[in-house]
Amino acid sequence: MYKIADEGMSIASGRIKLYIVNGFLGAGKTTMMQQLMDIWHDKKMAVIVNEFGDAGMDGAVLAKEGIKLTEINNGSIFCTCRAENFIEALVEMTKMDVSLVLVESSGLANPAGVGKIISLVQKMTNDSYEYKGSVTMVDALGFWDVRYTSVMAQQQVICSDLLVINKIDLADEKDVEEIEAELRQMNPYADIIHATYAKIDRKILDAMDGHYSSSDRNWGGGKVIGTQKWLVSFKGDYRQEEVEQWLKLIAPYLYRVKGFVKIDGAWHYIDSTNTLISIKDTTIEPEEDRVVILAAGNQPIKEKMDEAWQKVFGDGDRKLVYV
Repeated sequence: MYKIADEGMSIASGRIKLYIVNGFLGAGKTTMMQQLMDIWHDKKMAVIVNEFGDAGMDGAVLAKEGIKLTEINNGSIFCTCRAENFIEALVEMTKMDVSLVLVESSGLANPAGVGKIISLVQKMTNDSYEYKGSVTMVDALGFWDVRYTSVMAQQQVICSDLLVINKIDLADEKDVEEIEAELRQMNPYADIIHATYAKIDRKILDAMDGHYSSSDRNWGGGKVIGTQKWLVSFKGDYRQEEVEQWLKLIAPYLYRVKGFVKIDGAWHYIDSTNTLISIKDTTIEPEEDRVVILAAGNQPIKEKMDEAWQKVFGDGDRKLVYV
């Protein structure tokens, strides 16, 4: 399936620094990616974006002129269903003129096998990467909601070199302290920092060496609850306050909502969790409106979405279409 590189395989001069950004749904991975792209604006970089659904949204948000962006959707880059695509993308990037590769994994990814993937890529590319490690975003507002119900969230924590407790400006100081104490129990080897808007010091990133996360680890506990995903389209004309009202009604049942929809005749980007609702205008012009909705597998989310839609929009021409 995979071909080990010949000695003469062409790679970019010097070793390419590689960072992986993990984090459960809504923790701030895309915001962190934007921060990193700004921090290393002087570097020649490539970006890999991985989304659990078959319709990617983050790629459009992260796209920048001059930066090679590869999207791998409909599964996790660490599992067998998409690992081959991930490996091929990393190999291909060694043939480009880049010095840095940033990877944003799916919020539902289990990174336990990243060490094997990195090892294989190194063999295929004559050790062309300097793996700097895994940064995992932790939502200060939503951590306890998934601490004991999501094996993926647990794996992301224990397979990290750096844990970033994000959104501390929105959380109680005592709650942040309790989250940090729990994280240290789960992963006593990772550095832990606090952040707002995913802001981080470049010196911390430069000091990472990827030693811990490159050793594959598995979390033994946790109750497994599946995840359901819905891709929907909004048909009709909408006002922002109406969309916000609909999202508030279904928010308790959701992990994440993100996508593009036209509101008051202009494109807006929805980026919401069960704790925060965000709808902002955007200069991005997608080909069509698409909204991805992710929820725990034990939630009656379709029924709740339909009930909320009926309550807010009634029986008029405005429809919620399941794609």
